[in-house]
Amino acid sequence: MHTPGTTAVRPAAARNTPATAAVVPGTLGLFTSFAVGGGLFGAAGLVTGTIALRVSGRTGTDRGRALVGLLLPLSAIAMSVLA
Repeated sequence: MHTPGTTAVRPAAARNTPATAAVVPGTLGLFTSFAVGGGLFGAAGLVTGTIALRVSGRTGTDRGRALVGLLLPLSAIAMSVLA
């Protein structure tokens, strides 16, 4: 029950920081996949995405973001190879 004049403090949500860190180089790699940097960003995102997937399996948080962080770099590497 809420007492008037008080505020409820909500606990901070658990986050998977490596998942967020994997999405950034994956996105950069996808946008620069036609240049040399696409493969490099993709490789960095692939390593970080693998770490993020392991962390999400252990903690149960941000599995969707970890999968996106793994699939974006894979597609960036594929686009770099095909270009």
